[in-house]
Order: sequence, then C-alpha cells, then structure tokens
Amino acid sequence: YPEYFLSWYTLGKAYYANNEKEKARDAFSQSLKYNDFALGSEELALIYVYEKNTKKAREVTKKYLPKLPYSAQLWYALALTEYIDGNATQATQAAQKAYELQPTPLTEKVYYRLKNNLPISFSAE
Repeated sequence: YPEYFLSWYTLGKAYYANNEKEKARDAFSQSLKYNDFALGSEELALIYVYEKNTKKAREVTKKYLPKLPYSAQLWYALALTEYIDGNATQATQAAQKAYELQPTPLTEKVYYRLKNNLPISFSAE
C-alpha cells in the first residue's frame, strides 16, 4: 500500500537513524502526502534546516505549526531557520517557544544564545 503513511514515516525514521538524510527526506515527504496528522513534519523540517534549505524548512514549519502548535521540534526548526536567514527577533521568539514547550538542554542552550545575541552552531548529528 504505497499510500500507507505510517510505513513511509517508519521508513523515514530508519533512514534518518542511518544518516541517509536524502532518503529520509523523501520518505517523510511521502508520509505527509498521505496523512492529516502531520506525522513526519518535524523530522522533515529539521532535515531541510540541516541542508540549509530555509525556504523549504519555513514552508514545512508554517504549514504544520497550526496543526501541531505544541511541537517543540517544529518551533526549534523555525528558530534555526530564522537564525540562518538572519532574522534574530523571530529566531529568538521561536526558540523561546521551543524551550517553553520542551525545556531540554538543547532548547535552553539555543534560546539562551539567541536572546543574548551569541552565535549558535548545529549539525545533523
């Protein structure tokens, strides 16, 4: 069943875990094509961020944040997208939201650095 979104999502997770980002991106895109639950949107947004494709990352976050407003991962992806594009205020606001939703060492670090105008670095690993 090629339209079974959960299979595409699971395949995307496997590819992502094996650091096969291009295949993961394609699988998550297929998952999103066949589901109304936004399953795969968080991972897809982050893949686009790590590829520095901010146009696509922004499209994914803007499309799926209304469906998943409590997704710290989507807010985090949006923060990194805005940071890459030089939008400091929007990056800080998105990082704050990610941190409020999921106060982890990573979201705390990114939010702290952005609100204090410090550079951040990130990678797909």
